[in-house]
Amino acid sequence: MGPAWKESITLAVLEPSPPVDAVTNAIRLTLGATAKACPNSNVVPPKPRNEGIFSLAYAQFYCSRFQGMNVGELTFVKAISSARRTYVISMVKRVKPFEIRAPGAFEFSPEEEDPVRWLSAAGNYLGTLKVCVSRQEKEEVCSP
Repeated sequence: MGPAWKESITLAVLEPSPPVDAVTNAIRLTLGATAKACPNSNVVPPKPRNEGIFSLAYAQFYCSRFQGMNVGELTFVKAISSARRTYVISMVKRVKPFEIRAPGAFEFSPEEEDPVRWLSAAGNYLGTLKVCVSRQEKEEVCSP
């Protein structure tokens, strides 16, 4: 992607699934480079939960301004893990730099398209994504 990109949706598949708390580790791997490039940031950390044969977690990352750049970023991530694979879906939107007044208290540029609405839409979209795996003979089980 070139420097002018505005939004992206990416899928990463980790195989084999990382051991022990795969969804949290996958989210940390996904956000690691972004966090290093953005010293003034805020994260809503993952809270993993198990449902059947799946583990899943969501995280949000707010970068108010990247080092040396005049751009901020909003990231919403969902990780789903089965016994064999971990899937990480990341939605990212670049925005004008913004202020983080306190954890969870953001002041976006008035010129910016409603970032809170984008985060809500991203959360709704990620909530619809499921992973389905075959078990035994033709039985398919899907994640929440």
